[in-house]
Amino acid sequence: MVYGVLPVSFASGEHYLILFSSHKQYETELVSMVKYMETTHQDSHDFLHSQQTQSMTNKRLASIGNIAPERASRMVGLSWVLMFILAIPTVLFGLEQLVVKGDPTASLENISGHELLLYLSIASYFVILSLDATIAIGLYSILKYTNKKIALLQSMLRLAFVLTTTISLIGLAFLQISFYSTGVLVGYLFLIPHLCLVGYLTIRSWYLSKALGVFMVLASFSYVITMFGVYFLSTSLYTTLYSIAMIPASLAEISLGIYLIIRARTIDERIDY
Repeated sequence: MVYGVLPVSFASGEHYLILFSSHKQYETELVSMVKYMETTHQDSHDFLHSQQTQSMTNKRLASIGNIAPERASRMVGLSWVLMFILAIPTVLFGLEQLVVKGDPTASLENISGHELLLYLSIASYFVILSLDATIAIGLYSILKYTNKKIALLQSMLRLAFVLTTTISLIGLAFLQISFYSTGVLVGYLFLIPHLCLVGYLTIRSWYLSKALGVFMVLASFSYVITMFGVYFLSTSLYTTLYSIAMIPASLAEISLGIYLIIRARTIDERIDY
C-alpha cells in the first residue's frame, strides 16, 4: 500500500517520483537509495562529459597531424628556407661573434658594449625556433605515410630540441653563458637523432628523394662533431671546425626544404591515401 510520494530531481534536470511506504524503516532505505541514485547518476554524467572532452582533444591533436601532404611540404619547405635566411645573420654574425664556446669570461667581454646585438640575436633566434616547431609538425604530416610511429618520434625530438634551446636562450638573456652552452649541447642530443630519423624515413619512402635522405643522415654527424669537439679542441680550432661542419648540415636541410617546395604537388600525388 502506498502512503507517500517522494519527488527526486537529478543534477541533469531529470525528475522522478518515488513511491514509498509510511513505515519508517522503508522510508529510510528508500531515501538512502535515492541518494545513491543521485550520486550514481552524477558520476555517469561526469564520465560522459569527460569522454566528450577527451574526444574533442583527440580530434584537435589529430587535426594537427592531418595536414595535407602538399600543404605540409610547402609549409616545411618555406620554414626551412626562412630559417636558413635568418640563421646567417643571427648565428654567424650575432651569437657566434659574441659567445665563445667553452669560455664564459671571453663571452662576457664580447657581450659588454654589444648588448643590443645580443638581444636582437636572441629575438631572431626565437623566430627561428618557431619555424623549427612548424617544421616538426609538418614533417610528421609528410613522413607518417612511411612509418607513423617513427614519424611521431622524430617530431617529438625536434620539439624537444626547440624547448631546450628556448630555455638556454632565456639563460643567455640573463648572461648565464655556461647555462646557455650546456643547453645548446643538450639540444643537440635531440636534434642529432631527429635528423637521422628524418633521413631514414626519407630513404624508406616512395615519394621523396632517397639521395636527400642520405644527405640528412650524413648531416647529423656534423652536429656530433660540434657537440663533442668543444670538449677536446682548442677554442680557435673548434670555431674553425664548427664553421666547416655546419656547411653540410645547413645544405642538407635547405636542400630538402627547396625540394619540398618544388615537388609538393608530386609528393601529394605519389602518396597513396
